[in-house]
Amino acid sequence: MIVYILIGALIAIWGAILYREEKPGRGLFPIFLILTLLMGLRGEMAEDHPEYTAFFERMSGYDWQRVFAGNHVMETGFAVFCKAISTIFTSPVFFMLVVAVITVGLYTLAYKNSAKIPWLAMVMFFAIGDYFDSFNIVRNVLAASICLFAIIRYVSGEKKSFFKYVLLVLLASTIHTSALVMIPMYFVFKIRFSSKTFLAYLGVGAATYLFLPRIINIFYKLFPQYSFYGDQDIMATNLNAIIPTLGVFLFVIICLYFFKVDMDLEQNSNRIAMHGLILALIFMIASTQSGLAYRFAHFFKPFVAIAAVNTIASMKNQKNKDIIIGAVSLVAVVAVWIFYRESPYDPYYLHSEITGIFR
Repeated sequence: MIVYILIGALIAIWGAILYREEKPGRGLFPIFLILTLLMGLRGEMAEDHPEYTAFFERMSGYDWQRVFAGNHVMETGFAVFCKAISTIFTSPVFFMLVVAVITVGLYTLAYKNSAKIPWLAMVMFFAIGDYFDSFNIVRNVLAASICLFAIIRYVSGEKKSFFKYVLLVLLASTIHTSALVMIPMYFVFKIRFSSKTFLAYLGVGAATYLFLPRIINIFYKLFPQYSFYGDQDIMATNLNAIIPTLGVFLFVIICLYFFKVDMDLEQNSNRIAMHGLILALIFMIASTQSGLAYRFAHFFKPFVAIAAVNTIASMKNQKNKDIIIGAVSLVAVVAVWIFYRESPYDPYYLHSEITGIFR
């Protein structure tokens, strides 16, 4: 656990020292590098990680025809990805390192381009975002990172393109089929965010919670490989996963409606962040009924950090802003200790291939 605490504190201190408002992305590369190495060089932990290692080794032994033939335990796109990596190195450590580079890299680019204080967004990504989940549910978070890049590039950015956005989402769906939920989000993210939008989301959230079991059953019929997510006792999300998102949601709403913040909700990144924050909360709450909803939530969780950071950056009182930034950093580091001290990720240890080098 001490490894995580030190890295969380290091990211916060490093980011705060190097941050400049005129160059918000300054100092992000070392943060990216540290988080990538921590993720990529880890030993086998949690339930899914060993399965991904075994799948990679199995795909490396197949010829290309068999890989493209499909009928694998995991999506064909991910099988092709594994095979492509194995043509360079057959080491599972190298494979996980490549996954870490792509995943953390795409999150870093997204926060650099959409978060007003990127280093603080990275702290939140590490503490309450998808970072630790990417240790285990590799495909889901990898697909989410691709969709996040598609949103930042082709929905929020200057080069808007529905065609290119859909192509990237379809690519992500070959890694994890749940990414298909992001196709209609192109139009949702373009909706103007207002008080009426917020009220509409309350209705959508209530309807989702009521009708989710029926919707999920339809999904299971279309994609039976995901039917095991229906085991609520095993897959349903606990309150520890919901509390951070709920806390950020309440913080943002209170700031927007009760305090003076200069946050332009007409700006693409802010509007999309607000939509993403509420959708993340809706799916997180719905995940108490089905583990599949939690997998959908990962596609919206990156916007939790963006919404919080952009709200803080929009505060008019600089002194209050500095205090809140410090408080958020401290709470994030403490959250790592609270949420992961008795998790499969603790204690952290390097892969045996790495430790073997020093023997």
